[in-house]
Amino acid sequence: MGTGCSCSIAGMLDVGYDGIISATLNAGTDIKVTDDGLILRGPTLGSLNISAYPFPRDTYNLMDYYGVTCPSRVGVNMGWIQKYDCDADRYYFIPVRGGIAWYEGDLPSQFTIGTNIADYESMSASAASGPASVVMQMTHFDVYGLSYTGVPIPIDAGIPQTYDIFQGILPVEAELYMQSFSFDFTPPNQATVNYSFAFIYNLP
Repeated sequence: MGTGCSCSIAGMLDVGYDGIISATLNAGTDIKVTDDGLILRGPTLGSLNISAYPFPRDTYNLMDYYGVTCPSRVGVNMGWIQKYDCDADRYYFIPVRGGIAWYEGDLPSQFTIGTNIADYESMSASAASGPASVVMQMTHFDVYGLSYTGVPIPIDAGIPQTYDIFQGILPVEAELYMQSFSFDFTPPNQATVNYSFAFIYNLP
């Protein structure tokens, strides 16, 4: 058994990607205790959440890089059916074809869309910073088959898939499944992306 903790500098953490702002990994093993005190150990399920800057180093004009003139927001939710096989003592994520996606404002050039489904107006207003705060009105698009080719981790929301990332930090042979993705760029602020993954590790 290990010491239970280790300490290092965040800027020195090697995860194989540039621009990572934060990463949080949590996990837990499914444990059941029978009436006669027998301890049954199931699979380990966990989550990995990543926040990052979605542009290469030395990128100075994000509006030119993304090809937009207005704010941009993008979101994806992936569907998975989760099933436990009692006989084999294994946990499975079964993919549901296609992810529900949406975007508001301009769509950056790093994104492509398979099908537009619906669109309507959205509005965001807050006077928390004073009455002169900006009121944001944008068109909201519900879409299908959205893909992202940018950094740090490209995605294809039309095809549920596993991801081979953060090796050396995740348990060996862990299978990582994307749950959600979001992109936000409101000039002149920096753009950010957020990824949420679930992982499964069937212990021997």
